[in-house]
Amino acid sequence: MNKVKAIQSFIPYNNTVSPAVALGKEYTYLALLSCLQLNKLFGEVTLYTNKKIGDYFTDLGFPYNIDTSLDKEKGHYFAMPKLKSFMLQKKPFFHFDLDTLVFDKPALFEKTSPYIFSHRDMPNRGASKKDRSFPKLKHKAVNAMIQDIWFHNLMEAYLLPYYSCDWLPEGYPAHLIDPNNIPNMNLIGVKDVVKFKKATSLAIEIAEANKKIFTNTWHASCFIEQLTIPLYLELIDKKYAKALKEKKPVDSVFSFNGDPFTCDGLIEDEDKWKTEIPKFPFNFIHHYQCNECKDWHKKEILISDKSDLFKNSDLSKFKYVHLGGGNKKFALWQAMIIHTIVENYGSELLLNITEFYRKNDQDKNLRLKFSPGELLYEELSGHKLFTETYLNKLKLSLL
Repeated sequence: MNKVKAIQSFIPYNNTVSPAVALGKEYTYLALLSCLQLNKLFGEVTLYTNKKIGDYFTDLGFPYNIDTSLDKEKGHYFAMPKLKSFMLQKKPFFHFDLDTLVFDKPALFEKTSPYIFSHRDMPNRGASKKDRSFPKLKHKAVNAMIQDIWFHNLMEAYLLPYYSCDWLPEGYPAHLIDPNNIPNMNLIGVKDVVKFKKATSLAIEIAEANKKIFTNTWHASCFIEQLTIPLYLELIDKKYAKALKEKKPVDSVFSFNGDPFTCDGLIEDEDKWKTEIPKFPFNFIHHYQCNECKDWHKKEILISDKSDLFKNSDLSKFKYVHLGGGNKKFALWQAMIIHTIVENYGSELLLNITEFYRKNDQDKNLRLKFSPGELLYEELSGHKLFTETYLNKLKLSLL
């Protein structure tokens, strides 16, 4: 059996803030569940980081194998620690972002592509077929594309950083750019480590050469990691180039035919969903690849009331979940993360995080600031984990 190493990486952006500020309580809950699951599935998970972050996770009881090889990394780009962790690998590996939850091992050697990624980052929704059918309506097709949020995301995250580069290697494979081939790299599986590191090395070289002109380092990181590395892989690896054209899931470079786990009730107003849940009824939508038939599947679960919501709030019932961007602080996802930890691992490690943040940024007179996610978990479960269990434990410890 082929053994695959499970790795993660994290250095705070610009490495200027404390671990507590860099992650925050909600992200730390999510990272705990991610770490616990990877440790369970792979037997061990290695975190590439610096000593400060390593000590933070160790003190909280995370079952990581800590590697501080990145202790001198400055974190100018959020993606750079990840790329440098790739360069340290010598055998096939999976890299999972801290916001990625895995409840079933994704296929790697079972698939024909030498590298696999999560899903397409922003497949082209584009203009309507009708607009594209008639030459006289071409202007409408262009107008629709320009107004589409897909176009703006594509420009900001990938094309503008590319066009703003002061320096690119001769032969940069811009001719291979295809929006439908840009992967979301929250999950990366690598079989051919040598070629993957060659592509990564070129991406790092471009990042360092253009550091002064990349003012938006978030978008620059997307360009460096999710556009540049796969473009070079397509250029230098014929097997990967072939896999990009394959239609069968088992041959595809993508693990999922859509974002692994979404909710059709969430809208783009992120501030609203930090405190609220969607209006009933709504669906949980789960895309996944079956480890038996290797086909892609889509499952929709109707959530008609709070009872349904609680019945389906244990995320371990799903295969994969990615909570990127602002999703991390949504009350609904936080409540589900907390419930999943409690149901599968107990509450001790979770309450270690709660206590750590009380000491760091909350009122010592017990006027605690419980998060919307913590309070929603209590409402759905009826388990007063924070407002009673934790507070009673805290009061006893202070006697």
